[in-house]
Amino acid sequence: MAVFFVCVTACTFAFFLVLSVVQIIGGEKEEVRERLKRIFSGQAEKTDRKIRRIQKKKENKLPGIFKTIGQYLSDELSRSGIKLRGEEFLFIWTVLTLLPWGLFLLYKGDWLVFFAFSLLGFVLPVFMLKRAKNKRIALFEEQLSSALIIMGNCLRSGLSFPQALDSIVRDMPEPISKEFGRVVKEIRFGVSMEKALDNLAARIKSKDFTLLVSAVLIQRQVGGNLSEILTNISDTIRDRLKIKGNIKVLTTTGRASGKIVGLIPAFILLVLMVINPDYVRSFFETQAGIIMLVLAAGLELIGFMVIQKVSRIKF
Repeated sequence: MAVFFVCVTACTFAFFLVLSVVQIIGGEKEEVRERLKRIFSGQAEKTDRKIRRIQKKKENKLPGIFKTIGQYLSDELSRSGIKLRGEEFLFIWTVLTLLPWGLFLLYKGDWLVFFAFSLLGFVLPVFMLKRAKNKRIALFEEQLSSALIIMGNCLRSGLSFPQALDSIVRDMPEPISKEFGRVVKEIRFGVSMEKALDNLAARIKSKDFTLLVSAVLIQRQVGGNLSEILTNISDTIRDRLKIKGNIKVLTTTGRASGKIVGLIPAFILLVLMVINPDYVRSFFETQAGIIMLVLAAGLELIGFMVIQKVSRIKF
């Protein structure tokens, strides 16, 4: 059984390890160079054809599932503010998962202990990534209301909308200053205002910011007092945050119950695998134990999902 777990884990993650190294070594320097050439030389059509050829060559070399995973991780890292590429995160993730098995092959200890550390290496990076992303998006939404007030005041004083964005970059802390700074840079490099705001909305995926983007785009098409619109949106966002805080307080018990149901049994199992592996060995080395473990995991997952569904309120 130990040999089976080692072989399956090693083969699975060695595949992603090799592909991560290939992608990291290859990089995207050539594509970045071509994009800069397009911006500064004015040969947009010619350079676009070169970029498409480069992307086509890369698509032929890498499997579709790996590109999908790399792109998904890159988007998640961008939202979380972690300064890593998707391929680099995948490389670190794979190393943390494989490292306990490498130590097992070297020192020949109890395989259950190394299996527990391998599971931790597999789960912790994903947990930390999700936690950082949610924390950063929540902070962005908290800062958005104040940013809209500043933008409205700038527009009333006679500044343009790009200048109002630039004032957010100078006067407000991260993450909103960094995200709006990317919008300002894209506009300076020739990207339209609509496209730059859509790119930020796609990166953040915040309903409050999507409301702002929709209002700004409608105002640019049909006209209107943008400063007044921003003030109204700021009031709406502030009210939404207040309601969200009240709902969070009322659903604290349900969310805590979901975490206990989902995490405590798995945590206890991992602790027992490390401090007393003989106590849980029958769950992994007998057919009945494996069936019981799979059923327990399935029931825990169902319970966690049901509790989260009940305690999650959409507004």
